[in-house]
Parts: sequence; C-alpha cells; structure tokens
Amino acid sequence: MVSRVQAAAAVRADQEAAVAARERDRIRLEEEALERTPSGRAPGLTALPGLAAAFRSTGMPVDLSLTAGIEDLSEIELDPRLGLAVYRVVEEGLENARRHAPASNVRVVIRLDPPELSVLVSDDGPPASTAPGDGRGLIALRERVTGCGGRFSAGPARTEGGIGSGWTIQARLPATFPTTTPPPAEVRPDQTSR
Repeated sequence: MVSRVQAAAAVRADQEAAVAARERDRIRLEEEALERTPSGRAPGLTALPGLAAAFRSTGMPVDLSLTAGIEDLSEIELDPRLGLAVYRVVEEGLENARRHAPASNVRVVIRLDPPELSVLVSDDGPPASTAPGDGRGLIALRERVTGCGGRFSAGPARTEGGIGSGWTIQARLPATFPTTTPPPAEVRPDQTSR
C-alpha cells in the first residue's frame, strides 16, 4: 500500500520531470534561435553589469564581484550558449531574491577557476522555509547548466553551525580560454551545411 507521503512525492517527481522536459525544449528552441541570429549574440557575461544595475535601480542592494584575476568580463571568451547560461543563472538568482527576500543584500560572484567558470548568487534574506515557491525557475536552471556540461546547486545558505538565513544558487560551467585565434575551418566539397 502506498502512503499519502509516497504518493505526493511521486506526483511531485512527475511534475518536476514534466517541467524539466518543457525547459529542455525551451532551451533547445532558444539555442536554435541564437544560431539563426546574424550576430549570434545573446545576453552573456558582458550584460551582467547592466543586469545588476537594473535590479539596483529598484532599490535592491546588489554587489557584483569578479574574482581570480578577472578585471573585465569581456576578457572571458565563452561559447554564446555558456554565456547565456551564466546570464540566466544570475537573472534567476536576482529575480528570486527580489520575489522571496525583498530588501535583502544580494551578492553575485563570478570566479574563473580554469577549466571552470563559477557563478554564485546569494542573499541574506529570510530562511527558505518562509519564502515559498514552485521551484520551476530552479528546475530550468538545473536543466540549462547541466545541458552545458556544468554542475548546479541551490538551497538555503550554509553557515558553520548549519543552515543560516538566505539562499544560494551556484553553477560551475566549463570555460574555454583560447590563447590564439584558430584558423578558419576548411570546407571540403563533400561537407554540407545546415
């Protein structure tokens, strides 16, 4: 006999799987649209200062920090899909802080640890149990980050004594750092373009 708790957990798992499948489809369509744009540009690392400023203009204290020798976000060359993933992690983290922890201080840290780029968005708002949500945005982020070969975590902020107040979202994505510009690809007559 299945208990109510087990049944509820199964329903929740089915709902999360359905959300994840929809998000994978949405991400695929977004990436296909990106490939069709003439510039291939989407919001990425260089758009983060503007995103932080937009949230600051609403009164939310946002600190955007670059660490590990990053002087300027334009120094980091990422595939546009990876740059978009970083942007979406920061955007969702700021939106969640605005929605669930108003008036909290939010810290965004971009760290370069080759071969990874890590993104941390944390706030010092109320404990997570007082800020309900359906988690769809976090499911979408997990799909986006893992789809790029990265790792994703989100949850209550941790302190030395256990769980503290606030929330943390962290993504670790692969990063490539070309040292030279690669030569143009040679196209042979037997290759076709899509």
